[in-house]
Amino acid sequence: MVVLTDEVIKSFSTAKVFQDNTKRINALDFSMDGEFLITSSDDESIHLYNCANGTMEKKSYCKKYGVDLISFTHHSSSVICASNNNWDQTLRYLSLHDNQYLRYFSGHRDKVVSLSMSPNNDTFLSGSLDGTVRLWDLRVSKCQGLLRFRGRPTITFDPEGIVFAGGFGGNVVKLYDARNFDDGY
Repeated sequence: MVVLTDEVIKSFSTAKVFQDNTKRINALDFSMDGEFLITSSDDESIHLYNCANGTMEKKSYCKKYGVDLISFTHHSSSVICASNNNWDQTLRYLSLHDNQYLRYFSGHRDKVVSLSMSPNNDTFLSGSLDGTVRLWDLRVSKCQGLLRFRGRPTITFDPEGIVFAGGFGGNVVKLYDARNFDDGY
């Protein structure tokens, strides 16, 4: 195992630089196999990069809703994205193949600030400034579980998709059994 000391970090070199966005990049995510990287930007663009050959594969825009957070699903050809506007908090399931929305997930009443895709099934979590963490299933538009809290949420699934962790605006991390989501433990 390599210990990341200042010396080790200083020895790293940049492999590739992409400068395709005209405004701030607000989110990025690797596909589960590591082959692709997706970015979203305040210029309302989504860029898909091929990490194996260091090229930009695709560029698309979300002009109507903007795009803030973005996360790959289990397929490198589809993502979940959150709006980047003040009037719509709907999450969108987007096909990168044809730039078509496959499904909409409505329920949050304030900005979505955290997304996490389960590593083992079609569920994902979203955390919002409205005081909720919601559990969704890519196959249905309706929220599958709801957890209320206070503070700004930061959420993530464990590598098995059985447990998820939540930080809720303070210095406390809570662990939850995803199978008992609505029970709050």
